[in-house]
Amino acid sequence: MHFRRNPEISWPLEALILEKNGVKLINPLVSYAFKVTCSAPQPKDLQDIAQLSHWLGQHSE
Repeated sequence: MHFRRNPEISWPLEALILEKNGVKLINPLVSYAFKVTCSAPQPKDLQDIAQLSHWLGQHSE
C-alpha cells in the first residue's frame, strides 16, 4: 500500500490493521503519517498528532 500524499511512504497491507486483545485498530503510524502531511489540519487533527507523537515516543526503540 502506498501513501498517496507521498508515494515514497509505503507499508504492507497486512500492517495497516493491528489487533490488540481481540480489537482491530488502524496502525497508529499510518494515522500519524496521514495527519502530519495534511495541508490544512483541523484542531482535532492537531490534538491527534500530539497524542500520536506521545505514543510514538513511548513505543520507539
